Amino acid sequence: MTVEEDKISSKLPGQKIPKLKSPQWSNKSNKFNFYQKIPTELLQGYASAGGLDDGIDLDIIWEKICDSSAVLEVGAGYGRVIKELVKRNYAGSISAIEQCENFFATLQAKYSRNATLYNKNILNFESPQKFPVILMLWSCISDFAKEEQLPVMRKLHQLLQPGGLLIMDTFPSTGLPLNASEASNQGYTVNWQECEAHGYIPNRDEMKGYQVLVNFKSIATKEYVTSTNRNRILYFLEK
Repeated sequence: MTVEEDKISSKLPGQKIPKLKSPQWSNKSNKFNFYQKIPTELLQGYASAGGLDDGIDLDIIWEKICDSSAVLEVGAGYGRVIKELVKRNYAGSISAIEQCENFFATLQAKYSRNATLYNKNILNFESPQKFPVILMLWSCISDFAKEEQLPVMRKLHQLLQPGGLLIMDTFPSTGLPLNASEASNQGYTVNWQECEAHGYIPNRDEMKGYQVLVNFKSIATKEYVTSTNRNRILYFLEK
């Protein structure tokens, strides 16, 4: 697929998104202004609309993680990935971080027997355990402002064991969430009722830059298309 094809197919036919007004925002403001206020069912609806509720991303990465002794998921939300790991009879230990109390309560109710759960922001998370696999899927990195992303990458590298694998998912930098109301220069705004969140989609060069600056050994990519015809990219970074 060419860059131009990717640019075209990442957007809805006729979709016109107003230019973003350069907001000042952070992952913390996203939590309190949006994610902490929306119902779990809305997040599930976003996953369904994006074609991720069937676990296509787990299908693609399964061979790389199925034999690992442990997985840490960052940004567990309502438990989409935990559910897919359990469904696939993943034999390793599952740990999951979710900073929003409302989603964390859902995780506790549904998956406390399947996973060790942490109500933390990844930047404040400390663990004596080093993980062979860390998953940061469904554009979770985009919930962090551009200036926050390098510190997040450093934290993830710190939590990996030597030779460990970090798997991340984003839109192409030319794509947008279906519910974006404003967009410009890889940034976007999402609204629901009076709630508002912002995102920043790192491009391939920026991801390569994170690899070099944080000292990951290698980086590889895999493009895929969801069941609702949404283009996405998986990044595989080895420590």
